[in-house]
Amino acid sequence: MKVDRQSRSARLFELAVRARKIENERDAINGADQDVALALAQYDISLADLRSGRRTLKLVQARRSAFQLLLARGWSPAKVARYLGVPAAKAFNWRRMAKSVAERHGLKLPDILGNEKTKKVATARQEVMFELRDRGWSYAQIGQAMARDHSTILHGVKAHEKRLMDV
Repeated sequence: MKVDRQSRSARLFELAVRARKIENERDAINGADQDVALALAQYDISLADLRSGRRTLKLVQARRSAFQLLLARGWSPAKVARYLGVPAAKAFNWRRMAKSVAERHGLKLPDILGNEKTKKVATARQEVMFELRDRGWSYAQIGQAMARDHSTILHGVKAHEKRLMDV
């Protein structure tokens, strides 16, 4: 009987600890909602717009800003991705994405990773650079993956952003 009381009190204590953790998590998310809403106000975007998955330059910039804000609060990248409604970075295969971009432009993956400098290939290559940057990759990481200098990646990302602004 004594063991049963101890195990029951231990279970009650464990439930109380879990309830407190859930309450703290909820408070953190409510605080994050306020912080993210303030950050998104500068882009004139709501949290629902941000989670919609649409891709415009304004939404991409706002998503990047919110991502950095939440990382600065100590959130893990996976938790931020879940909160913002974007796929987690670990599940991302950049070659698959680059292949889909290449197919959209009527090219193959080796064309994008190669040295050809035609406008069609360069545009597709810059779109891949932009997508990787949007997913939080550094210019150096993208350069290493695509066998290019980080300054080339910087130029490619800016060129694609400019094309998005013109559309």
